[in-house]
Amino acid sequence: MARRAVCGRAVDEFSTAIFRSARAALLESVGKAVDARNRALKELKLRRAMAAWRRSGVLEKFRQKLID
Repeated sequence: MARRAVCGRAVDEFSTAIFRSARAALLESVGKAVDARNRALKELKLRRAMAAWRRSGVLEKFRQKLID
């Protein structure tokens, strides 16, 4: 009886350890995906802002100031 209890406890600890490591790996991969998404959104906002500046002539005015 004692042997089963010890063995069951060892199995429970082992399955808990596997669950924790799988959870940590999942959280890490989700975190990386969120970081990549945030970077892509920032790049998109920057490209849109630069396109708007180009259309309104802001970049050309800045370029002329640099050249002069």
